[in-house]
Amino acid sequence: MVTPCDYAGIKGSDQLTSGSICRIVQVDTGDFRRTIAVDPLSNENKPIADDLLMKIGKVLQLEPADGQPSFLEYVARPELAEWLVRIRADGQLSLTPGTGWGVNAGTPPEFGPVPFDDQFGKWVHHAMLTIGRAENLKRLAALSQEQLDDSAFTPKVSLEVARTKGLKSESLAFPSPVIYQGDRLSLSVKNIGRVPADVTLLYVDSSYAIDCYFPRNGELNRLSIGMPPLREC
Repeated sequence: MVTPCDYAGIKGSDQLTSGSICRIVQVDTGDFRRTIAVDPLSNENKPIADDLLMKIGKVLQLEPADGQPSFLEYVARPELAEWLVRIRADGQLSLTPGTGWGVNAGTPPEFGPVPFDDQFGKWVHHAMLTIGRAENLKRLAALSQEQLDDSAFTPKVSLEVARTKGLKSESLAFPSPVIYQGDRLSLSVKNIGRVPADVTLLYVDSSYAIDCYFPRNGELNRLSIGMPPLREC
């Protein structure tokens, strides 16, 4: 959400004249921040010295040195944290999920390891920015059709996901298909509305990297009314 605000003695106004230029003066990440804490146990399940826990905790409470918005919020209680900084036996640090990772979801992602030096703060903020972008994208993608305007002029598309093996194809439940490493998937997108729809297919992998599968190489991403389904593998 973008909101006009007072800045440098000038009152914010939503009555903008033609040719006006907007400049960002404040970014509030608000609910997009992810909670983070220091794990009191090492990756070998051994207690960590209190002074080291405090030193790492102080770094996590600092704002980014480059002035960029922070996507992390430090909490003192590890059981309340979505992400944990974990100390390894060799003294290096890694970042791993603290909550919300299912038992059957496979090996949780791990960022690092990195040394605890003067670059650690910069590294952890960049890692949380990567995670925050991916999680926020997933949050937006989870909006159901019922939450959108149901007028005749609202773009509407259908998406079908299938697992393919040779000439065989198995339809998967959407929006939460169960897939496994090595699966080959096909996606079919169709415009089922009364107006053209602009479609973008993004893939978020287990390391929270975001790849664009469609459009590619200058392709047009507009699906016209009555156009055959777009199929991507």
